[in-house]
Amino acid sequence: MFSFIGKILKFAIATSFLVGIAGVAAFATLGPGRTHAVLGEMQTSLLEAVDDNIDDPAALRAQIREMEKEYPERIAQVRSDLAEVQSEIAALDREVAVSERVVALADQDLDRLQDQLAMQLPEDGARLVARGVITLDGHTYTPARAKVRLNQVRATRIAYANRAADARHDRGYLVKQQERLEDLLVKLEAERSEFQTQALALGRQIDSIARNDRLIQLLDRRNRTIDECSRYDSVSIDQITGRLAQVKSRQEAELELLSSQDNQADYEDLARMQLATENLEAQHEGNLALDQGGRSDL
Repeated sequence: MFSFIGKILKFAIATSFLVGIAGVAAFATLGPGRTHAVLGEMQTSLLEAVDDNIDDPAALRAQIREMEKEYPERIAQVRSDLAEVQSEIAALDREVAVSERVVALADQDLDRLQDQLAMQLPEDGARLVARGVITLDGHTYTPARAKVRLNQVRATRIAYANRAADARHDRGYLVKQQERLEDLLVKLEAERSEFQTQALALGRQIDSIARNDRLIQLLDRRNRTIDECSRYDSVSIDQITGRLAQVKSRQEAELELLSSQDNQADYEDLARMQLATENLEAQHEGNLALDQGGRSDL
């Protein structure tokens, strides 16, 4: 009997633990009253986990996958415990059946032996005293041994009757545990299905959060650019056109200046060339004059 009570305590503790673990489905709901298997402490810790990873979509997805993996493990554990309880119940059923059969057989033996004893014991007990023996089921006993034989049958009958009662009592506890485990199994399987459905919605929400983050970053960069350019105030198309015309005029003036400098350089080079040519011609004429003067002297 004590082994059965120990088993009951074991299943009670396991059931309480699993009911607490079943609260992981609260992550899919993110709110109270959306799932019946959530404990307050579990929901608080899950919401804190979401808050810790809300800025990291990848980490949030990873945590959802990890939590989804817990359901097959928990469901398998509950099924294993349920199978064990059902096996214990079946064993108790067999024990009750055997014990009740022993009680029935003992009752039959007691009825038969008591009938045999009554036939051999007249009310005055004279024949028993004269013979000093009693025959039960073909075996002879002294009166004391016959009494021991009957007491043994009665004791066996009482022992197995108590055993059957204890087994039925223990079976009642195990049946309650079986019902609780069956309810928990149904609840976990339903929560797993709900979690998978909610996980899809959460995935879309996580994608939306990631897109919002990118949009916020883009708008932040745009705002910084606008702030940096704000010192120029608002700019119109005419102002831009005028500014471009100023730049173009300045560039044309620079090009004109460079061109005039090139022309000046050309005049100077031409003048130098002409002077050099004239000098050469003068030297040549001087040489010719000298040659002619020398010939006349001869």
